[in-house]
Amino acid sequence: MSGKTRKFISKQKIKPQKKIEEKLENDELKNLHYKIQYILADIGNNIGYRSWIASNDHNRHYQGNRLGDVSLARLPETINRLPIHIRETVSLIDVIWFSKKRSADCFFRSREINIDHVRHESNG
Repeated sequence: MSGKTRKFISKQKIKPQKKIEEKLENDELKNLHYKIQYILADIGNNIGYRSWIASNDHNRHYQGNRLGDVSLARLPETINRLPIHIRETVSLIDVIWFSKKRSADCFFRSREINIDHVRHESNG
């Protein structure tokens, strides 16, 4: 076997391994993301808030627990009255804590949506 052939075969072996490593790393990050969502929603629920998890993550799982099971099934009516483009954006926020008396008190997001962690006070 020539030196060029050995180099080619060697490179071909590295490519699939690198892709596997990248996929595993990506899966680990996704799992970490779901873990954080689950923990934040669980904390919110346990301290008296109603938690929302991003609608596109409701069927994701963390340690056998479906994220949608620690989330409100639907966003509150106050959010549903907003224009559709705002509702769609809000529905994708990673975790929102809703007070039983007011609208959103606190929300957490990943960097894909340009919204920061804030506390919102509303009258009423």
